[in-house]
Amino acid sequence: MMRKALNFFAAIAAFLVLSACNQPSGDGVKIVVIDPGKVFRECTVGMEASNYFRDINEKFQAEAQSLQEEMQKNKNDENTQKFQKTMAEYQAKMGAEQNRIAMLLDEKFKKVLDEYRVKNNVDVILNRSDVLSFDAQADVTDAVVKALNEERIELFPPKEPEQEKGTEKTGH
Repeated sequence: MMRKALNFFAAIAAFLVLSACNQPSGDGVKIVVIDPGKVFRECTVGMEASNYFRDINEKFQAEAQSLQEEMQKNKNDENTQKFQKTMAEYQAKMGAEQNRIAMLLDEKFKKVLDEYRVKNNVDVILNRSDVLSFDAQADVTDAVVKALNEERIELFPPKEPEQEKGTEKTGH
């Protein structure tokens, strides 16, 4: 009899504990999602970077086509090497620029996400492509785009003043 009573109370206690786990908590973890691709496609600085790379690429394509035509007219080792050197320089320049701008954007993006998370009492921000299902209200992509647009990001390094020909900087 005592054993039946003990089992009964244990079952009741387990039931109460399990039912308490299913109750919504006012102090639960707040999780939101964002679409980073959309953020960079729609934010001002992302569009500026895209236009910048498009302009550089168009300029280079014109230069490369001119060099290729010159090489076709006068095929020799010197023209072939000149063309190959120009292509290698372009690829190195574009790679370095892409890395520099990607680092700037990533740094500012993370800063904006952290500020958004703190300001809005969010515990976790997930990439929406990694989430199987979520309520539309959990998607804060547009708010992050707006916050990123409010930030000033200098994508392009300031132009250095050209030194006068024949003069060198001295420590005097």
